[in-house]
Amino acid sequence: MSRRTTTERQPPVADPETLRVWSSARRARDARFDGRFFVAVRTTGIYCRPICPARTALERNVEYYPSAAAAAAHGYIACLRCRPETAAPLAASASASERSELVARALRLVEEGALDPVNREAEDGGGGSCELARRLEVSERTLRRAFLDELGATPAQIATTRRLHLARQLLLGSHLRCGDVAFAAGYGSVRRFNAAVRRTFGLSPARLREKLREQEPVDAAPRIRLALGYRPPLAWSLLLDFLAARAVPTIERVDPRQGVYRRWIEIGDREGLLTVHDDAARHRLRVELRLEPAGDTDGARRGASSTLPSLVPLTHRLRELFDLAADPSVLEQCFADDPELGPRWQAAPGIRVPGCFDPFELVVRAVLGQQVTVRGATTLAGRLVERYGRPAAAADWRLFPSPQRLRGARLEQIGLPAARAECLRAVAAAFADGVVFDPLRSADDNLERLLALPGIGPWTAHYVAMRALHDPDAFPDGDLVLRQVLCDGERPWSARQVRERAEAWRPARAYAAMLLWQVGFPDQRPTARRSKR
Repeated sequence: MSRRTTTERQPPVADPETLRVWSSARRARDARFDGRFFVAVRTTGIYCRPICPARTALERNVEYYPSAAAAAAHGYIACLRCRPETAAPLAASASASERSELVARALRLVEEGALDPVNREAEDGGGGSCELARRLEVSERTLRRAFLDELGATPAQIATTRRLHLARQLLLGSHLRCGDVAFAAGYGSVRRFNAAVRRTFGLSPARLREKLREQEPVDAAPRIRLALGYRPPLAWSLLLDFLAARAVPTIERVDPRQGVYRRWIEIGDREGLLTVHDDAARHRLRVELRLEPAGDTDGARRGASSTLPSLVPLTHRLRELFDLAADPSVLEQCFADDPELGPRWQAAPGIRVPGCFDPFELVVRAVLGQQVTVRGATTLAGRLVERYGRPAAAADWRLFPSPQRLRGARLEQIGLPAARAECLRAVAAAFADGVVFDPLRSADDNLERLLALPGIGPWTAHYVAMRALHDPDAFPDGDLVLRQVLCDGERPWSARQVRERAEAWRPARAYAAMLLWQVGFPDQRPTARRSKR
């Protein structure tokens, strides 16, 4: 195979211990390592997931890479059988170094589409990478080196591979025109999309679609299908139990018995129904999106014939909502020997910390849940959406009110105490002004911004940090349920006692909280506990 050269070629992984572990995982097709590394075969020029069903290549013919982008940068082409685009998402190194924190923040921006092209310079990775480094307050060289050290590829290469992977999914899982696929995958022009596909796969987008469908035929229904991978196991039923108890009426519908999550979404000037199921056999979530034009404004009606908006932010939101980047093997090491959490983990391995589809919606829901039951908070959320939300393009659905809509609303009219209504107005104003949830800041900085808002105390701030800021070590030590569970039938512990006990669970205290909230010991059926959240 004649491989392409890159401007900054990073050698494959060379650490002997890492190679030994990855080689063993490849030969065993160990699903726990899916997405943690990729295998490139020199004799075929193809790179695969470690769980690829193809015949196992000889060790002397393979190279190992820490990311799909690193393999692609060395000229390898993604396998059509194991579909690397459906692997579990990238995650930065688990170490606590400053460099890892930099990569984690930058990677989140890249996954949100920060490097998606709006001009030629951004698509080529020059101006876009420089701007990304400037936003992170580091030099471009420092950012590139950090990415190369941890992921084996530059930020621009990570973004390029992500766009191509999404495009492959859309070519297979939808009947969109190739031009619409280009924009939905984050490309700035159809011409550059066509060139990127030909350069990477040696085929035109139309021919690539034909090849993909030879492997996996699809029906003719007018919907978009995506697959989002995860590292097994995934406690899908517990995840849905948690979300169902907190689902905002007319915004989302969660059915744990049927194993399905539904939500009406607005993306660009389009609306549609989002449906998510678990495909446990393939370690992925199956996502279906039925889009229709919004019909309440002239601009929306024009959107019926406009290009499809980018789906990059949507896939990122879904990965965070269902915590698909979690690594159960790492969590097992954290909890296995703990007398309190070990039995719970064995009863429900693969538990996740549910994220959120919209941070503002989650903060509002958390404030509504202060000092009331989960059911009471759901009732208040339903009233809020009914009074201030917007009607959706389909009956029986609504869209959550915007921060601008709530910042001056008379929220006492839905039954809120004056202090809590004022807190929600302050939250809405902060979101409308962009004061909170800056992805460029650390979790601690964003936590401090939340605590500075009137009516936001430590419990609410840490709960929001768990679910909206995706801080794996956030921990609401004052939570009544945690204090009761840990006291072992005696008088509830104090927040200080809970905090001291939780020190042993760092750096995964958010997952510890979920285990304590949701899971009993092995002789009990794991159930969703009721609490004032």
